[in-house]
Amino acid sequence: MADRIAENFEKFHAENPHVFEMFSRFAIEMWLRREHGSASLIFERMRWEFMLDTGHDAPRLNNNYRALYAREWEGRNPNRRGFFRKRIRRANTIDSTAFDKTED
Repeated sequence: MADRIAENFEKFHAENPHVFEMFSRFAIEMWLRREHGSASLIFERMRWEFMLDTGHDAPRLNNNYRALYAREWEGRNPNRRGFFRKRIRRANTIDSTAFDKTED
């Protein structure tokens, strides 16, 4: 079974590069002030910013993409790996109580 969330994320991410730019800006602001970050908090701030009009059409931010944006950001910023606490992600089964011990 294909990972539909990841497939949909990749399409959304490619079509909305300004979303990652905003996520990255807010993640850096958080990183400068805190030991660990919250992708959920960043998503809510992004919704607020889009509501106030950023000059872009407001994309619908799917909560399923929060961890994928966190992983994308850490992948592009390896010196900040582990900033976001993430669960182990499996395409077919997601154990919501299991956390990734490798900070991957």
